[in-house]
Amino acid sequence: MQLNGVEVSSNVVEGDLIKFMVKNDIWCDWKEQQRIDLTLCHLELLIFEWLSAMTKRKGIQLDQPIKRYLRIFAFGATKLGVRLAESEDVDILLVFPSIIHSIDIPTSFHAYLSRHRLISNLILIEDARVPVLKFTFHSTSIDLVWAITTDKTIPEDFDLMKGKVMDFFGWCCNNTPQIKFNNLNNIEQFVHSMNGPRVAEVLLKLVGEVGALENYRTALRCIKKWAKCRMIYSNALGFFGGVTWAILMAKICLINPTAGAGRLVQHFFQFYSAWNWKTPVCLREIQSEGTLDFLIWNPFINENHNMMPVITPTYPPQNSTYNVTRSNKEIIIRELIRGNKITTELSDMGCCWEDLFRNLVFWDNFHIFISVTCFADNPTESKKWLKYIESRIRILIGDLSQISGYICAHPYPLPFVFMDPKKPFGVYFIGLDVDFPLFYEKENDIHQTLCNFENLSTNWKSKTHLMGLELKTLSWYELPGYVFSSRPNMHSGQINIHCPVYNIPEEARRDAQPSPLRNLNNQQLPSKNRICPSGKNGNKPKGHNPPQYRPYKNQQKKKNQQQKVVQNAN
Repeated sequence: MQLNGVEVSSNVVEGDLIKFMVKNDIWCDWKEQQRIDLTLCHLELLIFEWLSAMTKRKGIQLDQPIKRYLRIFAFGATKLGVRLAESEDVDILLVFPSIIHSIDIPTSFHAYLSRHRLISNLILIEDARVPVLKFTFHSTSIDLVWAITTDKTIPEDFDLMKGKVMDFFGWCCNNTPQIKFNNLNNIEQFVHSMNGPRVAEVLLKLVGEVGALENYRTALRCIKKWAKCRMIYSNALGFFGGVTWAILMAKICLINPTAGAGRLVQHFFQFYSAWNWKTPVCLREIQSEGTLDFLIWNPFINENHNMMPVITPTYPPQNSTYNVTRSNKEIIIRELIRGNKITTELSDMGCCWEDLFRNLVFWDNFHIFISVTCFADNPTESKKWLKYIESRIRILIGDLSQISGYICAHPYPLPFVFMDPKKPFGVYFIGLDVDFPLFYEKENDIHQTLCNFENLSTNWKSKTHLMGLELKTLSWYELPGYVFSSRPNMHSGQINIHCPVYNIPEEARRDAQPSPLRNLNNQQLPSKNRICPSGKNGNKPKGHNPPQYRPYKNQQKKKNQQQKVVQNAN
């Protein structure tokens, strides 16, 4: 794969990239890695204390070393060595023996963590594809998943990479009457949980075999930073997550094993901006035979979840982009094309690396927005409710993109969280890129989509009467002032507004505070006068202006333009 001018200017490009990474703290901090390792050691002791107390109540004596009853495996950015900031989550897998039952984790273990003085911000997400415990320990954000073996103690030679581990789960599925296994209903969850560390291990092995490990890590940090700056880094919201970006960069390293980090980034954008996404991205040939064949990715099943398939290199192979919708696909392709244009011009010294990592000016890109406000009567319930709604927003985005015509929905990746002790709440925003004639023609469809999402979300089995949800449609002129004044940190997970609602200026309070008595059926979509009022920008900060109003006289004209972009990308 060749790039115009790369051979001439590659040293300059590499040097400029290193300078940019050092200046913007994208470089690896090994002291931070040592701190994480020490934190995980302390966490292991804490968990073993719970395990000892739990087994004692069951009348079981623990008379062997700790590793025979508990194993901790780090994965994701921590395992790959590509964490970008101290606030980035640490992903870990806990493996327990069969003396612990599946029900013990969300009950006894969760209760133990909630009482511990070093644990804060504890949230249990049970309805996810892989249930996860989120909490903060020693100022480190932890995402914890778990799996349970069938042995009373974990074998000394236990290895997640051994095929027999996965084969045994498959054998259990096919021979349930012949084996006493108290977690049969959780086998699929355990396989998904174990896939995280397994994928990380395979990626390091494949890239290490071609001698490109350090360049891979450097280039992957750049791609993660770029994706967060352009607001396309969130598996929960339907974009690519960390695993997907890692697989995509690994493929570039395997194609160009001798390339430096700067050239890998250039090749990344050139390769994927021209990729035909009807073809899955694979690092290995997909293994279709085995005892877990029911979990193997099939392109003919759930085609709506195969928009941009990126297949994991472990058994059973699965699609890591399951959540991507049509809207997400268009946004990602558009950003890849932009990245390719900038990195190509780097060779001709027409651009600099700062152009690639320039933050997306989200609020000035859309005329229409949807606000999703989650509120509860105490901080604990509010955090649980907010996390659940975050996992459901991709469904709303997918439903909006399915409306006949064309609507592209781009979610803002962070919620605005109002830290009011009396009534905390958080707000997600979604920007809509849509023809104005189509917007009003499909007004009823959009309205019904919002009603359906509200009904779906409020039917959550863990929802209490203290939790509420409010959806609004807003024009740019109706956006609350706090969205412009807050400075997002894409690693923090949320934007905290540390003042109670009653101390917020009157206009911002009116725009932000949910009204529990609101009835969505009485809501109206923004009128044309609300979208394009005459006069100034109201109370918006200086430097912020709405996007230029360009109503399409012919809807087909825009569809042709959109099809042309997709064809060029394919």
